[in-house]
Amino acid sequence: MKSSRVRKITLSLAALAAVGLFMPFSNLFLHRPTPLPVEGSEEFRRVSVVLQQKCADCHTPKRTAYPVYSSLPIANRIIETDIEEAQKHIIFSDDMLQGKTPISALDKAKIQSAFLDGGMPPLKYLALHWDAKITRADKEAILTWLQSEKPLHPDTAGSQE
Repeated sequence: MKSSRVRKITLSLAALAAVGLFMPFSNLFLHRPTPLPVEGSEEFRRVSVVLQQKCADCHTPKRTAYPVYSSLPIANRIIETDIEEAQKHIIFSDDMLQGKTPISALDKAKIQSAFLDGGMPPLKYLALHWDAKITRADKEAILTWLQSEKPLHPDTAGSQE
């Protein structure tokens, strides 16, 4: 009797661990939208690649690579709520990511803050998307691009430093 109970607990824990590892592991094989062609400076091209690879899932409408578990009711609601919350703060249009539409000074400040303070991507996203971590090279690309950009208005010159 006691060994049967231990066996059930062990199997339950093993199943839970398998599901827990399956979710982030499966995200390494997501089918992502084709990267957008990018116009503009070499600095912006590098930034666009980072934004498309690490930010577009939540911040670009219609460019979310949904994981295999996204159709599950609880997971679906969490994912949709996270996307809605993300897009309250900043949205990257395809034209912005391609360099066809300039990114505003306010959005540049938001990007700088998010990358430098380490708040993006959120930890719960990183827990399931192991390849979304912002690297030192990503931060350097963002800073180089921001420093190369001229402010859109003279009164915003100090907002990008």
